[in-house]
Amino acid sequence: MNFYKLGIGTFELKIYGIFVAIAFIVAVLKFYRSVEKSSLSTDFFVHHFWKWMLAGILLGRIVALALYPEIIARHGVLAFFAFWEGEIHTIATGIGFLSAAFFDLRSRGEDFKKWLDLAVSPFLVAVILIDVGGFITGAVHGTETSMFWGIRYETFGVESLNPVHPVTLYAALAHTIVFRWARSRARIFEKIPGALALRVAIFYFSIDFFLQSFRGDPTIWIFGKVRLEQILDFVILAILFFAWRGRGKM
Repeated sequence: MNFYKLGIGTFELKIYGIFVAIAFIVAVLKFYRSVEKSSLSTDFFVHHFWKWMLAGILLGRIVALALYPEIIARHGVLAFFAFWEGEIHTIATGIGFLSAAFFDLRSRGEDFKKWLDLAVSPFLVAVILIDVGGFITGAVHGTETSMFWGIRYETFGVESLNPVHPVTLYAALAHTIVFRWARSRARIFEKIPGALALRVAIFYFSIDFFLQSFRGDPTIWIFGKVRLEQILDFVILAILFFAWRGRGKM
């Protein structure tokens, strides 16, 4: 992955990282507006959201350093703060965020599932923006393909010089379909808190599990055959389907 100098002190930021940052800001603002339109407290959101996000970032960074020890080798004790290396584990970040939100909301008598449903639309918007960033920068790219829609990256640090699957465009299309479906079903599931979020989570991890087969960017392989991300997707999907069946396929 090439780095781009943006003139911010001595740091060099990845363009992809900028897309992620923009997606995060957009999602937070959209989440705030969703809370504002509901009967939930915006004051609670303002005073507690940062704790949930901090928990997510901490866990995501810790897991990333465990999976990519070369970052520690390069930066030593300062490795945790070397965010310009770009590695924050996405699933671990989500787990940290949701865990902190769950315990925080429950301790204050708030319905976690209602907040989760409100986060669906902001989350999908952020995911689509990140998909676009991955496509433009080549940070996330596919395996080689002979299909006419293959994309050739020549200047973005992609190892293959041949056309590759535009896996991020596949993802953006799939996530857009899920987004539109979620928007159209929001009121239908309004009386069943958590039902919308559960379904969207199943769609999201199913899409990710499938598209990982077309990913060509570096990853951690298990037994040389399965991407670590696919194993995590499978485990999470098993838990989600168990929860779905446990609630009578709500």
